[in-house]
Amino acid sequence: MVKSHQPENLGDLLGGLFQRKNWQERLRMHALFSFWDEAVGEEIALRAQPDLIRGTVLWLRVSDSVWMQHLHLAKNLLLEKINARLDGAMISDIRFRIDPALGKPAPTPAPEPPPRPVDPERLKKAEAIFAALPDHELRQTLRRLWIKTESRRS
Repeated sequence: MVKSHQPENLGDLLGGLFQRKNWQERLRMHALFSFWDEAVGEEIALRAQPDLIRGTVLWLRVSDSVWMQHLHLAKNLLLEKINARLDGAMISDIRFRIDPALGKPAPTPAPEPPPRPVDPERLKKAEAIFAALPDHELRQTLRRLWIKTESRRS
């Protein structure tokens, strides 16, 4: 076989790689991460989330052992719902692991301190620096950023 010295089309190379590695099938399976909440409903989605896919086995993170048992009993129904939406790809089994962080409300962030008034003299100096910029929009954006940063200084 004689090798050509012509460069190969990148799309052809990637297409061949996808085909050899069977990545199209893997990508179709991983689509379930995007529709999981819709497929299983809000109540289950709060307590169980897809974690990874190994081969054709889906691993779910589940909030506790009660939900793990509930979902284990509903495994066949879950497989039907998932596989119906996977465009030909098939998940063969579902395994579970407990993740206590699921099902708990997210911690509320600490409130930000109120902004402090900006020193007028410092603002005047900063505006003199910004005035050297020829772009009006850039000047205004930097001014707003400077004021926001300055009002939060401690």
